[in-house]
Amino acid sequence: MFKIRRFAAYVLVVSPPLIRTVALVGCLLCSVSTRGMAQGVDLIVLNGKIYTVDEKPLFQKGSSPTAGRVFEAMAIRNDTITALGTNEEILKLAAPDTKRLDVQGRVVLPGLIDSHSHQTGFLLEDFPELTVVRIPPSADKGEVRKQIEEAIRKKVQETKPGSWIVVRPIGDAARELILFTEITRADLDRWAPNNPVELNETGSGANSQIVINTKAREIAERELPGLKKLSDHDLKGDGVMLDKNILQDILLQGREQDYSKSLKKLLIAGLSTGTTT
Repeated sequence: MFKIRRFAAYVLVVSPPLIRTVALVGCLLCSVSTRGMAQGVDLIVLNGKIYTVDEKPLFQKGSSPTAGRVFEAMAIRNDTITALGTNEEILKLAAPDTKRLDVQGRVVLPGLIDSHSHQTGFLLEDFPELTVVRIPPSADKGEVRKQIEEAIRKKVQETKPGSWIVVRPIGDAARELILFTEITRADLDRWAPNNPVELNETGSGANSQIVINTKAREIAERELPGLKKLSDHDLKGDGVMLDKNILQDILLQGREQDYSKSLKKLLIAGLSTGTTT
């Protein structure tokens, strides 16, 4: 048997183009003999194409793609896959209160692993005050600069003095505006003299560029004293980490429980589409 922790993974029933999550079972399907298995399981899945994705290679040279062995039915007890086999074999394990799920020939897969999911974020609906301004990509740097300035000035009119303004343009033009100091701290100070501002080009991943204004830097240096040693140029290429520090250590300071609840909702949303890891 393959034991899992609760909420560790889901199995998907796939019916193109829909993917439906049907049972909390395990992050890996395994073959377990029905011989000697105690009667009385919680759930039986019937009439499926249950792919184990076990040690058999997914792709074999000179053959069609495979996903390990395929079974017709499986039994689950205490969030553990206890048996795989034919409908007839697995039904022998049923108790009067065992639930039965007929998947009607659909494919059943282990939970999906998303290796780049950014699940350290949060749901904006839970923190409307942290809603960021998005600037769409454009090859015209002059146009992007104009949109950034207009967005910041607009937010100044909509928010109270002292409220954070976070603007996240996307694309090479925006990245180069920050990288080559075509938008500087002085520009942000001029556009929003009474609000802390973070301008972070987020579309370049590890190459993201960031600049913050004087108000933002004063707050950041109080909470993160190490920033005092770094110039604007030093910070510029560390957009990913500085953005997370500003978010978690400053904007959400004292709201750890709210953040945790929001993150849990985000993870559950991922589970509902089959992303378990």
